[in-house]
Amino acid sequence: MQVLSKALSYLEKLATFVGMACVVLMMLHVTADVAGRYFFGRPVPGTITVVASYYMVALSFMPLIVAERQNAHISVDLIFDRLPAWMRRGLTVLNHLFVATVLIFAAVRTWQVAVSKTNIGAAVEQGTTLIPVWQSYWLLPVGLGLMALLCVTKLIQSLLPGGTPDVKTEHPNE
Repeated sequence: MQVLSKALSYLEKLATFVGMACVVLMMLHVTADVAGRYFFGRPVPGTITVVASYYMVALSFMPLIVAERQNAHISVDLIFDRLPAWMRRGLTVLNHLFVATVLIFAAVRTWQVAVSKTNIGAAVEQGTTLIPVWQSYWLLPVGLGLMALLCVTKLIQSLLPGGTPDVKTEHPNE
């Protein structure tokens, strides 16, 4: 379990780096596009497609594991916090099981779509240029799969004796 936890921590750091890199690249790309358009009358070709198909998809799906690790997803604890420990533990197990199951199905389905888009070489036409976008379809199964893997890990930990009694767990690096 320690090895899996360390591997997930490494993958979380990698996903964080990818997300940060996308923010910086998107900022530079859009700035170059605006500067090119207003100062030189020549915008950067394909900016809208690259921003929508690559940067925004990466920013939406790669950090899912980070949000899950930090329990940053929306939750309502008004009733949950007042329940007995055994009931919180049971609901936590059900929560991890449900979320992991949904994420696994979503990751498998988006994997199938990514394979299909890769096989046809999906591209978007912007102006007179064809911009390949099939690569961006792989960001979804990767991001969803990472979060699913973390949820499965949390599920296993919550089933072990002395597992977390509630949804709130501490980040290992804190």
